[in-house]
Amino acid sequence: METPPGKEGLTILRRLLAYSEKVFQLSKTVIAGVVDRRPQPRIPTAIIVKSVAVLFWARMGSLNALEQTAHSGFFQSWLGQSVCSADSIGRVHALMDAEGLRRGIHYIYDRLKRNKALPDNRGMAIAALDGHESHASYLRHCPGCLERTIHTGKTERTQFYHRQVTLMLLPGARPGCKPIRLLLDHEPQRPGEDEVATALRLLERVIGSYPRAFDLVLADALYSTAPFFNFLLAHGKHALVVLKDERRHLYQDAAGLFACVPSQEGTFRC
Repeated sequence: METPPGKEGLTILRRLLAYSEKVFQLSKTVIAGVVDRRPQPRIPTAIIVKSVAVLFWARMGSLNALEQTAHSGFFQSWLGQSVCSADSIGRVHALMDAEGLRRGIHYIYDRLKRNKALPDNRGMAIAALDGHESHASYLRHCPGCLERTIHTGKTERTQFYHRQVTLMLLPGARPGCKPIRLLLDHEPQRPGEDEVATALRLLERVIGSYPRAFDLVLADALYSTAPFFNFLLAHGKHALVVLKDERRHLYQDAAGLFACVPSQEGTFRC
């Protein structure tokens, strides 16, 4: 952050922080609501959250890369101290309360919606649902890890990994601006559970918190199951799912209904 090529990026980062404080009251409202389970914390949780926010905004590759900039003058003004070690940041994040983060995201969503920054996309409010694998290891694992067997030649190895299902809002773009992509929430997949079951648990929580944030859910072929469609229909939502392989039962049911319903002439906006 001290090299000449980084000065322009540092200026942009300072502008982003100033904008976040002015519009979203980032430190006072969003970050202050995040807590962790440490009984007597020596390092305030806000210091950790602010540090990692810069990590993502500056697109640093890892916590170790963040630690290498610990003594930058930028952090002295932004945090009031140097950045903590990578081990401390990782340890505190593992103890953070997710509800505080969810409340902060909801507050940001409310502000963006009030500022007309989340217009409909082609006349509909759209969200995308998908599973993502965050990391994998052959050596380290925890009680929440999923397991799979990897075949390498004539040997088999057990790999431990984490996967979560995320729901992202995909609004349209305002005139002259790029569209905003807002992550509403995510849910970790539990051992012995498939991705669709995780997604249904996530959707139930998100729809309760954001009942009018989206009308249509986009998903891949893995979600072309009756429980997924029935859940969305019961909550007044639409679904757009890829159909492939041999799972065409929903397509066959729809084709049967089309054959019984007469077509209607009209004009429709694309």
